[in-house]
Amino acid sequence: MIALAFDDLTPIDAILAVSMNLITYAVLLYATKLRSLGYQQWICRKLVHITLSLIIAGGINFFTSLTGPLITLILFLLILFGISIFKSDLVTLFLETGTRSGDSKVDTLVASISALIGYGLVVVFFINYPEIITSSILIVALGDGAGEVFGRLFGKHKIKLPWGNKSLEGSFAVFIMSFLSILMSLALFSNSKLNFPEITPLIFIVSAAVTLLEMIAYKWSDNLLLPIVSAYLLAYLLPILP
Repeated sequence: MIALAFDDLTPIDAILAVSMNLITYAVLLYATKLRSLGYQQWICRKLVHITLSLIIAGGINFFTSLTGPLITLILFLLILFGISIFKSDLVTLFLETGTRSGDSKVDTLVASISALIGYGLVVVFFINYPEIITSSILIVALGDGAGEVFGRLFGKHKIKLPWGNKSLEGSFAVFIMSFLSILMSLALFSNSKLNFPEITPLIFIVSAAVTLLEMIAYKWSDNLLLPIVSAYLLAYLLPILP
């Protein structure tokens, strides 16, 4: 379990840092390739969004200290800096691939940074509760991710907002995947013997709140708000914290 301290870099941390960066850049390259082959922009963007958040959710709890995530981020930036020197157009392609239609590349940078801040705050404040950390990140990866996928494919009942359109079908997907994300994280990581029939209505409440937040959030703000709000709701409502 990750510790709230900056200790020496362990072999496990080093392996995780390298592995997560290799997978991250492989996903970015693959999404960029798909875009060049004519795949729709939103498909490529969601591939990056969902996969990279899953990588973080899957790896963050296995670092031994905060040194591991810090080295991972530094390594990511160093690789990006190297690419920008020798093939700057590739960095531009990365940004364009991750940019929502109608948004700018600056919006994409802000969205990415917001997600990292949200994840980082959850890790720091709930360092001893991997079920909360994992739930909050998976909600962004699977809940938010499924919302757009299902909304674009099946969204017939639109929800009009001043800053964009959502759909009832997409919001329903957010709810279902958020619910499953919490349930799976609790089953995997919770050390206490939780009474799942008893806590299911509470998970329902958290999932509904997350769904409403995702529905009304402005642009990239959901990347910041969803992990933080979901983490605090889980900590407050569920019998996890002492």
